[in-house]
Amino acid sequence: MKLSSEYVAGLVDGEGCFRIVKPTNTSHYPYGRFMMGFTEKDSFILQSLKKKYGGSIHINKKSGYKDVLIWFLDAQKKLLYFIDDLLPFLILKKDKALEIRSKMLEGGEAI
Repeated sequence: MKLSSEYVAGLVDGEGCFRIVKPTNTSHYPYGRFMMGFTEKDSFILQSLKKKYGGSIHINKKSGYKDVLIWFLDAQKKLLYFIDDLLPFLILKKDKALEIRSKMLEGGEAI
């Protein structure tokens, strides 16, 4: 399945989460991360995102709930490409994407 940047931006606005991760290990710097999850029946979307942008997919198993697959993108160069690709089309998550992008460019690879 080929996903357009416009379609992906719509998914991001509705289901995605941009955040700055501050590791508990003091030897690591904070970094940007994006994540989005779907149930297994929609896993083809996450597989298509992984193929287009990279990242990794993990299964979140919780007793009594359906398994949720979560796509993580936290390699900083790939995250920057992802943000730049979607920026013209983002609406709800545009400010957060711009904030993370700005911090990434100011501080190199570490935020």
